[in-house]
Amino acid sequence: FGGGDLPEDLVGGLDLGLKQEWKSSARYAIIVADAPCHGNKYHGSMGDSYPGGDPNNLIIEEVVKKYAENNIILNAIKINSSTDIMFDILSKEYQSISKKSISISNLGSNTSNFGFVVAFGASTTLSSVTIGNV
Repeated sequence: FGGGDLPEDLVGGLDLGLKQEWKSSARYAIIVADAPCHGNKYHGSMGDSYPGGDPNNLIIEEVVKKYAENNIILNAIKINSSTDIMFDILSKEYQSISKKSISISNLGSNTSNFGFVVAFGASTTLSSVTIGNV
C-alpha cells in the first residue's frame, strides 16, 4: 500500500542521501529496488500516478550525477526486471561523470540470497580499495 501505484519515490530518497553529512572520504550508497522510480520513461507504462516523473520536480538523472560529482560510489541491488530500464538510464548518467557504471547485483525474488549479494558487493568494493585512496 505504497500510494496506489507500483513506482516508488526513489529520487526523493536519493536526494535525502545527498543531504546527509558524509564524514568519511569513503562514500557508498546502495539502492535496493523492487520497483522503478516515477516517470514512464523509466519503466514504460505500469500505472504510474506520476507518469511525467517526480511530483516535486526532482530529476533523478541530475541527482545521480551529483552522487558521481561528490565521489559517492553508487551500487544497486535489483529484485526483478521492472527496474531494468531505470537502472540502465541511471548507470549511463552516473558513468558520464564518474567514468564507471553503477554496479548492479541481481537479487531476484528469493531474499535468502540477500546476505550473499551484500557480502559479495562489500568484498568486491573492499578489494578495490587501497590505503592510499581511503
